[in-house]
Amino acid sequence: MGRNLYGVARQAKFKKVKIQVLTSLDTVGRLKPIVDTVASYAKKSGNLEPEFIEDVLGSIDGAIAEGKYLAIAPQFVLTATV
Repeated sequence: MGRNLYGVARQAKFKKVKIQVLTSLDTVGRLKPIVDTVASYAKKSGNLEPEFIEDVLGSIDGAIAEGKYLAIAPQFVLTATV
């Protein structure tokens, strides 16, 4: 959704649309629940092999345990005027 914000705002006739992308870095596993949720959606979709998803989740858990984990979450902030 965030990547579509500019177009949605312009389609809604907003002028002076400004978007900032802020990043949130995680090196301790704070974002892991979000990853788990996305993984559960992937499992339900059936588009990826369950074993692959479990391997990815296992590698994330290992990276957290070894202090090698890094996740980056973009946050989109939009301001606009009519």
